[in-house]
Amino acid sequence: MSGKSRFIMFTIAGDELDRLEEFLQQHAGCAEDVFGGRYEFSFFPCDHGVPKEVTCICGQKLYLEPPLD
Repeated sequence: MSGKSRFIMFTIAGDELDRLEEFLQQHAGCAEDVFGGRYEFSFFPCDHGVPKEVTCICGQKLYLEPPLD
């Protein structure tokens, strides 16, 4: 390993944020993993934006798609 690193992030805002907050509230009672987390956030950069997927430990998923212009 060369010691190099890269910081990558994505933004959730507007309608996507509203939907995410609702999803998190609906799943607040789900179990936690051994590290105290219950959600996995994934993003998939592509030509039309950055689709995002949030998976609860219970298995339910929320898909956040960028608007297509």
